[in-house]
Amino acid sequence: MGKRLRGLRHAAGETQARTAAAVGISRQYLSEAEAGANVTIDVVYRLASHFDVPPASLLDGFDAAGER
Repeated sequence: MGKRLRGLRHAAGETQARTAAAVGISRQYLSEAEAGANVTIDVVYRLASHFDVPPASLLDGFDAAGER
């Protein structure tokens, strides 16, 4: 998930601080998520909504459209 998340954030031109504030998490939590740490499903949904992508597209094993 980390690389996909970082790619979406960079494509949106956002800093970690901006993205974290927009989804209601700490910058440190976002940094850890981008480094590959596990996150809650709630955060996956909030990040997906923020970047307007299917939640599954953030998860390993799925493509950008959320398909396996």
